[in-house]
Parts: sequence; C-alpha cells; structure tokens
Amino acid sequence: MITQLLRSRSSARRFEDRPVPDDVLAEILEAGRLSPSGGNEQPWIFGVVTDRDLIGQIAEAAHGQTWIAHAPLLIVLCVTSVTDARGGVTSSATGSPGTLRRSRRWIKICTGR
Repeated sequence: MITQLLRSRSSARRFEDRPVPDDVLAEILEAGRLSPSGGNEQPWIFGVVTDRDLIGQIAEAAHGQTWIAHAPLLIVLCVTSVTDARGGVTSSATGSPGTLRRSRRWIKICTGR
C-alpha cells in the first residue's frame, strides 16, 4: 500500500486561486501532528501562512522555488533543537548548507522575531 502511494504521488507547481477549505487544512495538519519522530520528541511547530507578503519572502528564501509564491497558503514546518538524556538527538532549522546563511530569515518566519 505505501509503495503504491509513493509511486503515484506528484508535486504541485501550479495552484488555483481559491482558498483551501478549513476541513481540508485541519486534516492535513492532523496528519502532520500524527507523524512519527525519533523518541517521539516531535520537535516541530506547524505554521499556516496566508499573508501574501510573507509567502513571497518564504518563496524567495526557498532557493529560488518561485512557484511557492503562487500557493494560496503555506504550511511551514519549523524545527526546534532537541537534546535528551540518551546522548542528544538534534535537529535545527538550518538543516542544509544552503540555508545556513538564510537561517535568520527562517527563524524570523518561524518565531516572528
């Protein structure tokens, strides 16, 4: 079953100019909330972004993926650092080398600071 789902998935690059219904958005967020994480740490915060200016900033910061700017909303996954008594599994918002120089912008998007 999971293999078939993975084979049939696609990536949307064009969006209709209409809002995402609240019940659909709630279902997507619930699926994310139920996703497993190492040690059940769940080191994330889901943010729903509908502000057009902020969506534009995120598109610009996302390595030139300008199609993002046309989405009706974004679900932004902000990851926090996690340490534990077992030796510390860590995650961060600057996971790839290219985002390191953009980390302050991502932190601002995720925290509002």
